Amino acid sequence: MKKVMIGGWVLIFMILAMSSLVWAERPIRILMIDPLSGPMTDSGEKFLAGIRFAAEEANAHGGLLGRQVEVISEDSQVKPDVAVRKAQKYLLEGSVDFLCTGIGSHVAKALTDLTKQHNVVFINYTMSDDATGKDFAYHSVRLVFSTSMLARALIAYVAQNKPFKKFYLLNQDYSYGHDIGTAFKKEVLRQIPGAQIVAEDYHPLSTKDMSPFLTKIKASNADAILSGNWGTDLSILLKQRQELGVKAALVNNMLGMPTIVREFPEAALGSIASDIYLVTTDTKENKDFVNRWQEKYKGTQWPDPDGASGRTYIGTKFLLEGIKKAGSVQVNKLIPAMEGMHQKSINGDIYLRPCDHQLQIPMPVVTLGSTKYPYFGVPTLIPASTVEIEETAVDNSRCKRK
Repeated sequence: MKKVMIGGWVLIFMILAMSSLVWAERPIRILMIDPLSGPMTDSGEKFLAGIRFAAEEANAHGGLLGRQVEVISEDSQVKPDVAVRKAQKYLLEGSVDFLCTGIGSHVAKALTDLTKQHNVVFINYTMSDDATGKDFAYHSVRLVFSTSMLARALIAYVAQNKPFKKFYLLNQDYSYGHDIGTAFKKEVLRQIPGAQIVAEDYHPLSTKDMSPFLTKIKASNADAILSGNWGTDLSILLKQRQELGVKAALVNNMLGMPTIVREFPEAALGSIASDIYLVTTDTKENKDFVNRWQEKYKGTQWPDPDGASGRTYIGTKFLLEGIKKAGSVQVNKLIPAMEGMHQKSINGDIYLRPCDHQLQIPMPVVTLGSTKYPYFGVPTLIPASTVEIEETAVDNSRCKRK
């Protein structure tokens, strides 16, 4: 009987040892769920390229924790139910360690709730203030700017470099459009003495004709249009603004993307753009990054990094450094290791604020001054300390307790 018990324990030990060996050999897996079909395919594919580039660089140096880093992708179709259904399969299998998404705050909210159930770290690249505010979740980190940080950076640049006093708000009529409109108003009145919001309009997504709004803007004599528009809504706004002779400068966060400006380079002249990353940022780290990227992607559809690929590259590098620091991919070890963590990035020094898991990062802002790629020169880096939103202004009890 004793020999049988010993034999049983030996068998159990061998099974556990073999299971541990298999687990150790499995790659660290990041699942990206973003649009890989439809009108947002370009952005989704660039997000994916940035993550993969960071993972490949880590693998070239031996991987992490004795394991390679693997990136898996699925098409969200920008639909929460689709994203959840596809993510659920991997989570039930226990075959991925991280989920991330960059397009659709409604998709990010659904994936935040799902990953909480499975105790898996969620990496958020969407911008809704609520993600680190009232919808904060301990297992989630946002490795991109928030809507309020974006507005603060753009208006800080305008306040320092432009004589604008009269502003017209034109944004898309859904949650993000209203969020960015609210943030723009707050920052204009906070940072520019004597500034005036002359009017504001919100239009449906995929509006085919912006002329009614642009006619009102022209009549208002506004100095600048503050808009968070993206996709075809931004393209049409650029095109019709030029056709109607509207002189108000366009201040927008998506004009750092060459695919948008390439359609109407003359119409974009004088516009002000920002993102977490711009290819002409003048740091040694960025120049080295661009050289490495160009060597890998020469002759492809993405010969240079842009705002989409740059943001996920920065975020993935930060995540991988956190894994190295924690020695683990588990929520209870990785999150404490990342809270307050600093890193030297291609934009300069960045860190994750502990109370709301919001990445704090310098933001490049630039005026578009050429009809030839890259359409702008060296951007102004607005310091992280300027862009940061005060903890007391965040709708998060972890911050308000400070």
